[in-house]
Amino acid sequence: MKNLQILLFTSPTCGPCKQLKPNMVKLQSQHQFKMRLVELGDDTRSQFEGYGVRQVPFVICEDVESGERVGQFFGAQALPILEDKLKKWGVIPQ
Repeated sequence: MKNLQILLFTSPTCGPCKQLKPNMVKLQSQHQFKMRLVELGDDTRSQFEGYGVRQVPFVICEDVESGERVGQFFGAQALPILEDKLKKWGVIPQ
């Protein structure tokens, strides 16, 4: 089984980020998957650049060991759609 983590790239002034972030946090607390929040700021700019993130909100699912990108999406998503994506990627059980 892969060791997966979610990277959630947001900005504190982004409206869609303010919609997506609470839903992702809710799912993470329900299912206890690894998630790293990267909020745009001077100290995180290199992380945004390293992952090629140019727009927010941006979600990446990656294998921690290999760095392989399992999936990604841009923009706010409704909670049922988020759950479906996380199930498809193998982050949460079917």
